[in-house]
Amino acid sequence: MKDENLPSGKWLAFGIAVAVAAALAAMAYAYWYGICDQERCGQFGDFLGGVLNPVIGAVTLGALAWTVKTQNETLRLTRQALLLAESEARQRAEESAKTEKAHQDERDKAKALDTFEMTLRRTEDLLDRPVLPWDAPEKERRFSILQALDGAAPDGCLLWWRSYAVGSRDERAKLYAARISQQVGTLTLAAVAARPFLSSVYWLEIRSRLKLLLSLVDELQLAPREEVLLLANELGIDDLVLNRR
Repeated sequence: MKDENLPSGKWLAFGIAVAVAAALAAMAYAYWYGICDQERCGQFGDFLGGVLNPVIGAVTLGALAWTVKTQNETLRLTRQALLLAESEARQRAEESAKTEKAHQDERDKAKALDTFEMTLRRTEDLLDRPVLPWDAPEKERRFSILQALDGAAPDGCLLWWRSYAVGSRDERAKLYAARISQQVGTLTLAAVAARPFLSSVYWLEIRSRLKLLLSLVDELQLAPREEVLLLANELGIDDLVLNRR
């Protein structure tokens, strides 16, 4: 930073010019009024020039050195200010990126959870429809696949469903079976995407339910076994019970 107590370069030059002008004026005055003759004035001028020239040279060099030093100091301070500004800008950019990432993570979390919950409800609604064939026993026709999985229906429900979904020529049954297979696959992928945001207890519950559903899909031959195993692998299930006949 520039020292306010030091004279600027223009004031130093002005002072030197005034001193030289004063000396010349004094010599002219002495010569004009006969205070000294031409020879003595010449000698005095030579003496004054011999004395002033080194002084003026030294002062000039000093002023130049001081100017260079001041400029270097100004450049140093400018570089420091630029580095500081760059550091602050980089810090603000990093903080902004972190904030944006946090907001994006929250959006991803909300989207994954919403998708999972919506898919889970659709799957449960689909499986909670009592659509067994008309020739099934009446006590079993009243129950859905979801009730059978929950243990709230007779075991015969799944036996009827196997023969109905696999061997029936009813287009409605085939369409319903295909929808079940597709929905279980969609639910599996949605659960895997939402896994980082689910509690451990809830995840184990969902994983257990999906394990039953995948076993059911395989048992009723609603999807190729390779696809069932691939979905089980996505869930980290390596002990899936396969009952396809």
